[in-house]
Amino acid sequence: MEKPTSSLLALLFVPAAVLACDADPPTEDVGTARVDDGPSRELPPDIRADAPAGWPVPRAAFGLDESGDLVVFDVDTGSVRAVHPLAWVITDLCWDAHRQRLLVVEKNGWVDGSRVHALRYDGQFVHESSSPALPGDVRVVVTGSRVLAVADEYGTEWRELDEHLEPRAGRAYTGLPASLYALGPSESPAVFALNARARVGSDSFDELFVLSDFGPEWMVGSVSHPKRPHTSSRVVFDASSERSWLARLHPQGLDLFAVVKEGLAPAGAWVGVSSLGASLEGVAFDPDQEAVVLGVAHPARPADELVLGAPGQAQPAVVVSLGGRLRRSPWFSRDVVLDSSGAVLLVATERGIEAFRTTGTSHAPAVERAAGFDGAQLRGPVALREPASESR
Repeated sequence: MEKPTSSLLALLFVPAAVLACDADPPTEDVGTARVDDGPSRELPPDIRADAPAGWPVPRAAFGLDESGDLVVFDVDTGSVRAVHPLAWVITDLCWDAHRQRLLVVEKNGWVDGSRVHALRYDGQFVHESSSPALPGDVRVVVTGSRVLAVADEYGTEWRELDEHLEPRAGRAYTGLPASLYALGPSESPAVFALNARARVGSDSFDELFVLSDFGPEWMVGSVSHPKRPHTSSRVVFDASSERSWLARLHPQGLDLFAVVKEGLAPAGAWVGVSSLGASLEGVAFDPDQEAVVLGVAHPARPADELVLGAPGQAQPAVVVSLGGRLRRSPWFSRDVVLDSSGAVLLVATERGIEAFRTTGTSHAPAVERAAGFDGAQLRGPVALREPASESR
């Protein structure tokens, strides 16, 4: 099977102006770029004072505690090292490796919208800057040195934020990203995403799209793939090789497709991993085991599951019952996170964060629960602290 590379991914997506699809373009306005320089609403800063200081942890992650406050915790033990209360509800966390800071999104209802805060952590949290109010529900992503805010209110709007989190000129509009990944080196950043809710009439589509050339005029390119009704879709991405797979969960099972130049290539059909109303709620890729990791929510079963298997396998290698329910959301998830430096897989549920050690090989992927980890007091979303050298 042909392995996609960065240049090959560029061939998969062409500018919207010259895009040719097998079907009519979806109705969610994906594949079009528009420019809008309207003003942003302002909100006065009201972050509470910093919480008591903890101490630096080489392998640290950020999440929430049971009260919804921001915490930093030890990846190996789950021990909380510092707590930082904020005024509103935290909806997203993203580590900015380029500037070595944490980006935190807070939401204050639909009327006042959301804001992005930049916090530094070196044993204690230090507030650096905040964005003005952004409309609706917001997520944030860092690609190279660029910070992008994705806002969903009456549609999905993309804005670039400068280093002080002030919005730059220009906007792009797409469908809501159910999966989202940074692409390319710092000098030519882009994002690769999935709109899993594209429709034309009664027909459903998975729409893969790439955004690049951020600025007054964004470049948006996309391609659509039809899918059967009642299908939950997510994209799994291998950042080390820029390979990607489209995972589709439906009542009969799960289909895995490699995203290649020619379109979608079958890469596995797993039965027995689905149930009535099941959905994919978090994905990751383990490069050491060459395995996709899927969080499957099962409302009709006693427990949600973690499913792990290699592309091309007839069935998944591992299916693990989780101790809590996965959070169900149409947004891309930060609740299933792999710390590849320590081979630790973190899974956030409504009852806490569960940790697993990846113990298998590329021929026999495997996981086991991490001994000594207690994450009962922790909640998602999760962001890993990474060194600057790993910034993409």
